[in-house]
Amino acid sequence: MLFAICPRTIGLQLFSGPPFGNANVKDITPGDLVKIRFELLLTVAVFTAMFWLLEPRWQSVLVLYACFSLNWSTRQYVGHAFSKRDIIEGAFNLRHNFLISKILLHGDWDLSHHRHPEVPWYYLPAVSSMDEPRPSYIRHYWRQWLGPRLVTEPPPGISDRDPQNRPANLQEL
Repeated sequence: MLFAICPRTIGLQLFSGPPFGNANVKDITPGDLVKIRFELLLTVAVFTAMFWLLEPRWQSVLVLYACFSLNWSTRQYVGHAFSKRDIIEGAFNLRHNFLISKILLHGDWDLSHHRHPEVPWYYLPAVSSMDEPRPSYIRHYWRQWLGPRLVTEPPPGISDRDPQNRPANLQEL
């Protein structure tokens, strides 16, 4: 929302550099900014229509968003915890219940997402090697409850290698 309203903030170190920022912010183009503004307006319109037509209590909507946030952040942690400290290889393709994997649009394929960020999540299994190990999602989730582990690997840097086997375009899927 901040970028849509005040695009000059995109170049600020706070948003594009360590320790809080994301280097991808620097890649936002004027075309992306138009899309961001459109999505923001569309979101405001959908919520306005929802509150006008359905009259939900704002507290209920807030609780639902809190539950979603907890679910999303937990899934992010489970997909990345105890993986290599690498920007591309620092995740797991976890094995999950077939139905849950479909419902989550293959959100358990984090490593493939890192390797092929241009591919929609739904198609990640098609660009993934079925020979690679896929730890159990549930076992990996419970593993994190054993507590933190000492990390001896150096911090990740920007990988200078190109991810391999990326489709040239989505038509190849």
